[in-house]
Amino acid sequence: MITALLAISLLHLQDTSPTTDAPAVAVEALLDDFRRGFAREAEIMGEVADWQARERHLQTRIIAAIRREDIAPELRADYLGGVQAQARDFQLRRARWATDRVAEPGFARRLGDASAAARQVLLWSEQDPDSLAIRVEALEPAARLGTYEAQTYAELADILALSQNNRQIYGTQTECVNGLIATSPIRAAGRVNQRRERIGLQPLDTAPSDVGEACTPELAGAE
Repeated sequence: MITALLAISLLHLQDTSPTTDAPAVAVEALLDDFRRGFAREAEIMGEVADWQARERHLQTRIIAAIRREDIAPELRADYLGGVQAQARDFQLRRARWATDRVAEPGFARRLGDASAAARQVLLWSEQDPDSLAIRVEALEPAARLGTYEAQTYAELADILALSQNNRQIYGTQTECVNGLIATSPIRAAGRVNQRRERIGLQPLDTAPSDVGEACTPELAGAE
């Protein structure tokens, strides 16, 4: 199937592309990039499959632990609590591994290549409580290219900015002020629409919003 697709693409190029003498060095550089990208993606796919296999095994072990009948009632709560702690440790270790993969150069491009492994890595990294800054940095190129949902990226970037006691960037976050929902302070507010446009969002004043509606503090949040 893959070789057939390549053959069709080459035939199309022969019919439509102008004749040129492509520099051999440039072509080799492109091929080298392809080889390295393929090798790294294959490696990550293997690691993802390994984590998934471990998770299935852990689930089997947990079910077996729950079904054990040879544990004294007074020990059962502590035993199952220890099993739960090990499961949480597994999840955190996997999440931190995933965060490291998100931080690698080229992660946004892997998302753009519709990599199922990259999507899974991103989902796991969201379970890392310390991953937000890394995810925001890694996802900005993908948001600009349209390979990651712009609204989600903008919300993540604004949540990060506010958590660091900075003004938000895209204007997605709101707060309750004197009983009314108001947009949280925006950095360089006069240029907010330019920043929104760069990632494919509509101007802030035309975006759906509940600004101006009555609120209590816990009701404010994203646009």
